[in-house]
Amino acid sequence: MKLKKAKGKIRKERVTIGSKSLLFPVLIILLLTLIVSYFFLDYYFSIIEKRDIYAKVILSDHYGFDINGTALIFGMIAPGGSASKELIITNDYEREVNVKFLVEGGIGEFMRISENNFVLGKNEVKKIGFVVLFPSSAEYGVYDGNVVVLIRKA
Repeated sequence: MKLKKAKGKIRKERVTIGSKSLLFPVLIILLLTLIVSYFFLDYYFSIIEKRDIYAKVILSDHYGFDINGTALIFGMIAPGGSASKELIITNDYEREVNVKFLVEGGIGEFMRISENNFVLGKNEVKKIGFVVLFPSSAEYGVYDGNVVVLIRKA
């Protein structure tokens, strides 16, 4: 509300800022925010368990292996070679779950997973194969990262 003085009298005058023209964009922004929040929160809260499994391979001029029960260590391979490991996953939950693998780090570019983003029934056991494949042009070095296992409500 704006006060205006006109010839000794004070007059009230309403000032409006296109309230009708702003209402529609504000409602659209609010609606989009609610929709995005709903899907993000549903995804976030549907995660039952998250595990990080360390993964490593050494690209060298000779071969070697490593026995490790807590990580995906592929040992040493030569450029143009490959190595594989298996992971056994068991659903101990009282419901079926969705299992998804994400690979992070330098090893991710060269790793293939036999099956990903699947439903695992109650008490079901599944073997998942992990293979690292390197082109013959790959440089020697250590390639590592994490395999993230996301277990969500199905």
